[in-house]
Amino acid sequence: MLKQFQKYLKVSMCAARRDLENIYRYGAGAPKFQELIFVKVSDIQSVSPLKKKELGWNPFSSGKVISAWPEEYVTEINMNEKIKFCLEHFINGTAWQDTGAKEYYKLYYPDKSALEIERWIINRHKPLNDIYKQIVSDGRIKQQKELGSAFRNMNGIRINIGPRGEPVVCDGGTHRLAMAIAASIQEIPATIGVVHYKSLETVEKYRAAGHCGLINKV
Repeated sequence: MLKQFQKYLKVSMCAARRDLENIYRYGAGAPKFQELIFVKVSDIQSVSPLKKKELGWNPFSSGKVISAWPEEYVTEINMNEKIKFCLEHFINGTAWQDTGAKEYYKLYYPDKSALEIERWIINRHKPLNDIYKQIVSDGRIKQQKELGSAFRNMNGIRINIGPRGEPVVCDGGTHRLAMAIAASIQEIPATIGVVHYKSLETVEKYRAAGHCGLINKV
């Protein structure tokens, strides 16, 4: 309980700082920390999750306004390593350990043996099968408040907004995004990531992009 309270306090303080700073600099419509947005799945581009540390894109950079943009890293969504092996599993039924996940996680855990990584992958990804079945049944991705999130849309699929208003995923909810793609869901609720300063006016569009759960199924 104490750890949960400490985490909530840290998140609340970060939100207060980010929100007040953004309002002061960019006005009342500025992005807010961990706020809910709605994104059309087919519009989403990708930056490799292997670049997240280099870029400093993490849950606590939510709502941060940036001036630099990693154009050279931006690719189509199907080039995202996590998305690729998730789709291989959910669409083609390939066993998790044979989807390419082993090769990906070996880059993260170079000191682990192939057997250790394989066991970890199976244990880590087994619960995702039930989540995917539920998403298919619901025909939508739920907002975090429906899942008991204590603060705004924290732990949602984190979507960054580039200089042309383009939504870009790096890491943070990529498994669920792959599930949405596999389930032919058109629009998802997401959590705002970093926002390029040239796209501040597009934030409002993402706040009111649609009605997730009402028109999602194709």
